Amino acid sequence: MSHIVISRKWRPQTFTEVIGQEHITRSLVNSIKTNRVAHAYLFSGPRGVGKTTVARILAKALNCENGPTPEPCNQCPSCKEITTGRDIDVIEIDGASNRGIDEIRSLRERILLAPVRGRYKVYIIDEVHMLTTEAFNALLKTLEEPPPYVVFIFATTRPEKVPTTILSRCLHFQFGRVAVEMIVERLKGIISKESVDADEDALYYIARKSEGCVRDAESLLEQMIAFSEGRITLELVQNLLEVGGLERAITVAERVLAGDVRGALEEVKGFQDEGGSVRHLYDTLIDLFHKIMLVKTGIDDTSVLNISDSQVEKLKAISEGVDISDVFAVQDSLVSIKADYLRGVGAEVALDMAIIRGGRLVKGLPISMIESLGIEGIVANTGRNQKLRMNTSGSVTAEQPGVAVKKSSPESKTIKGGNIWSEILNIMKGKSMQVWGILNDAKFIGIEGGKLRIGFTSSKEFHIERMNDMSSKRLVMDAYKSLTGDDIEIEVSVMKSDDGEGTSEEVKKDKNIDETIQRELRRFGGRIISGG
Repeated sequence: MSHIVISRKWRPQTFTEVIGQEHITRSLVNSIKTNRVAHAYLFSGPRGVGKTTVARILAKALNCENGPTPEPCNQCPSCKEITTGRDIDVIEIDGASNRGIDEIRSLRERILLAPVRGRYKVYIIDEVHMLTTEAFNALLKTLEEPPPYVVFIFATTRPEKVPTTILSRCLHFQFGRVAVEMIVERLKGIISKESVDADEDALYYIARKSEGCVRDAESLLEQMIAFSEGRITLELVQNLLEVGGLERAITVAERVLAGDVRGALEEVKGFQDEGGSVRHLYDTLIDLFHKIMLVKTGIDDTSVLNISDSQVEKLKAISEGVDISDVFAVQDSLVSIKADYLRGVGAEVALDMAIIRGGRLVKGLPISMIESLGIEGIVANTGRNQKLRMNTSGSVTAEQPGVAVKKSSPESKTIKGGNIWSEILNIMKGKSMQVWGILNDAKFIGIEGGKLRIGFTSSKEFHIERMNDMSSKRLVMDAYKSLTGDDIEIEVSVMKSDDGEGTSEEVKKDKNIDETIQRELRRFGGRIISGG
């Protein structure tokens, strides 16, 4: 006998075997019990969540020799033939390949013939949204007043494309994606029947990868069984599907929240060298920090977090002793930099920048002090073999063919009130994350004449507008007063450059320099000097 794939071999045969769609199966069971079966149903939802499966079970329930019954016997000739797709009274039609008016006219003619053996003639039309407008119009009259022995079951992934005139004549059930926990339980049942061993973490990985689609999860499991040699492990699944995305993301998150930016960047580089997708890692990190925030608030249910018990414990260990504001700050850095930079410079550069910024926020340092972390190779290979490099002396250098690069001069002035500015930032971190994030991009100019002066470059229009709002100023004024006991005014100015902090206007003017390099030089106070 030829091999039957898992998704067909273990396809649910009763309503109770269907997972994740209890709201639908309960309604259908009750309608059969009370003899209130509709003449037309529309099942909509993502692929692989049970639409056609439930349609077949409903057909068996109606035509079972012991029925109509909520629990078809699966032993009578009618049930067996419906299961194998050979029953003459249950007609399955592919809407994509039978979409014209001629096919629907032929269907209307056959509808007039009574069932051969069963109580009902059941028409299951998959991907019904693919029918033409003319075909839908041809169905209208039949759908409104069908023979008493006919039941239509339409299935579609695009219900918005089904005409309202059809929708109004159907009982509409919306299928949802299935929870990871439910998919894992189903996979456990299958491997038990197949006598296959598998790690729970591996099953969770498969379930998450399927994105709520049971059929996809079963197909992936089939692939793993074929590839494995006795046991399905997490490492095996990751090697086949993707190189260690979640586990590597957990390691990166742990390093960032510990302030080990260098270690986090090395993890990303190692992941990339192993053939992993940095773009996928970026998305995984964003989702992971969301999970860490949930764990910090006391949520540790695996069904909510969609990860295994062991991974929940890892997140608990990572988040222990970490302030939730730090988690939020790194998450905000990942999201904002992805939005601002990902399209322009690629995932590798964007993720490096997000990690550096996130690590700086965790340490509570202003941008100008990030060089103290001793990070090298912040941005590598932007497409022109250009590099940004930071050393512990506080200078940023850029390399580009034809441009000689030298270290910038160290800052010659000491900012008055620098210590109090750091204290203000710490207070803001607990009062308003938005204002705190904005102030981290500000240039602290100084305190003079009863005014605390800060500046932004002209590109920071949102920051300028937000800090000119009195409510934002009031937060800073209150923070200052709580530290010194004195009142102060806040003055916000617009700077054409970084206001003497070592940024050369040549950085802005030289069109041969990549915009990303220009932006980072301005951000970190770097300078390019042309000439030999």
